[in-house]
Amino acid sequence: MLISEGNIKIIKATKQEMINKVRIDFKIHTGEAEALCLAKEKECPLAVDDLLTIKACKIMNQSFLTAIHFLINITEEKRIDNQIALAKLEKISFYGRYNRRITGDALKRIKGGD
Repeated sequence: MLISEGNIKIIKATKQEMINKVRIDFKIHTGEAEALCLAKEKECPLAVDDLLTIKACKIMNQSFLTAIHFLINITEEKRIDNQIALAKLEKISFYGRYNRRITGDALKRIKGGD
């Protein structure tokens, strides 16, 4: 629906050779490699939660954000209230593969700490 209404656009990365190299070098799936190359090409951050792709972003000096980054940002901007953010963090902690240090830090930040 969002695609057909024009609210979300589908853009393909154009450098297939680079996509294949990134996919092989970093042992990531084709979709992640294409998204990483497209973000690099468009000079914009990549939304990602895949650990290998995050490592590739760091090596390639590509800015990125995770679901936890996003949740913290929208909470700090008061776009959602803390109770909803805490419920979302609980779900992310349950379904995601974040270590406890990361979720603990997110919990402090959502509750209003550092």
